[in-house]
Amino acid sequence: MVGLAFFMLGAGAYVTALFGPSLLGLWFWHQAGQRIPRWLAHLLYLPLALLLAWASGNMLFFAAHDDGEGPPGLGLALVPAIAMLLGSIVLYYGAVAAGAAGVAGAAGALLRRSKDRRTGGAEALSPDR
Repeated sequence: MVGLAFFMLGAGAYVTALFGPSLLGLWFWHQAGQRIPRWLAHLLYLPLALLLAWASGNMLFFAAHDDGEGPPGLGLALVPAIAMLLGSIVLYYGAVAAGAAGVAGAAGALLRRSKDRRTGGAEALSPDR
């Protein structure tokens, strides 16, 4: 019975290490802006994703009774989880940067339109430019 419990702990830790950072990023992107300010959510994502991956990796090693001595079999099992962690961090902050650029671009377009309305579009036809 104890063996089954350790297997379930290890399987849950591996699934958490593999999919946890991505699901955490989705939660922060969609829900955290309603509870805390968006900028704070974006700042908190990286340390929490790293903590989640570290804790689930440690639980996996605990469940397997692996102390790091011997062949690197269990360490190689974490390579996909680390790849998913790095990919989710890159995609999350890439989306943040793209959103910020889109907001800045949209704000610039609105400012240009309001300036054209005030001048009546004569600025574009002036011989100075």
